Amino acid sequence: MSEGVTYADLKFVRRPPREDATGSPWAGQPHPAQLPPTHAAPSSPPEASEAELTYENVQVARPGDESAPSGSQPSQGWSRKTWYVVWAFTGTCIFLLATTIGFGLHYGQLSQHLQQESEARRVHSLVLTEKIHAREESLEQLQESLHEAESELNATRVGLWESRMQANRTQRVLEQREAVLSQASLNLTKQQKALEEQTKALEEQAKVVEELRASLEEARQKIGCCSTGWVLFRRKCLWISTDRKSWKDSITFCRWKTSQLAILRSPWNPEDLWAAEGLNSHQYLNTYWIGLSYSTYSGKWTWGDGAPLDRELNSWYSGDCGVLSDGRLSRRRCDSTSRFICEKAPQT
Repeated sequence: MSEGVTYADLKFVRRPPREDATGSPWAGQPHPAQLPPTHAAPSSPPEASEAELTYENVQVARPGDESAPSGSQPSQGWSRKTWYVVWAFTGTCIFLLATTIGFGLHYGQLSQHLQQESEARRVHSLVLTEKIHAREESLEQLQESLHEAESELNATRVGLWESRMQANRTQRVLEQREAVLSQASLNLTKQQKALEEQTKALEEQAKVVEELRASLEEARQKIGCCSTGWVLFRRKCLWISTDRKSWKDSITFCRWKTSQLAILRSPWNPEDLWAAEGLNSHQYLNTYWIGLSYSTYSGKWTWGDGAPLDRELNSWYSGDCGVLSDGRLSRRRCDSTSRFICEKAPQT
């Protein structure tokens, strides 16, 4: 990088002509013999005019230049090594100060922690003291209760002795009455025999009544009674819907009717139900939801009461819910809609 140059001390002087080593006045100027042919030689040596100026160059040091000035001037400021020592000393002081502050903070935290532990131990000691006082009071109460129990035990012993005396007197009275009872026992034996004969007769009558009751119950079940809208079919009341629902909605409706989807397990026959209740009189290929579904857990078709399917299932269609279609059991998708059949026991 070039250094800056400042021109100073301008003087207006007359400079005499200089001669070269040969004594020629052409000092500092090219000799006529050295000039090229295109240049004409001057007729006379150059002379300095009164208006000719001479400039003297003075180099001025730039600000921040750390190099020592020329000449015999002494160096000013600190050297680079001195600055390094100063910065190292300052950094060491800062590090020691930060370390001291860190130790102080750590000591403060430890002091605070110790104060909290001391307070917690003091509170714990107070709690233990209160518990000890409570246990002592409870022990005193137990001791008082023990004294009272001993007093009651003594009183009970006295009462027991008196009761034994009374029992002895009662025993004598009972012996006297036993003789009377022996006589009465003979009379009761005779009466007991008569009662046994009467009991046998009553048992025979009870058997007859039980048989009549069973016959009556069987007759009631055979005859049965269904609510309005329900149809009696082989000891079951059936609700045959006319609107269409999904399989789950059909279950909900049957539960609302305090019933369940029909279970056509043996000895029930789907064909008989289809023909007897006129289900085939409705629309062609009509289907009815029943209480039959496929269990993905067991991999089997089961009825609503958990019993496995005991007959053949028409697998022409896909789905995991059972329907009654054309007098046969079939399968449909559970989210499709169809009519349904609910069942419940008849009223007696």
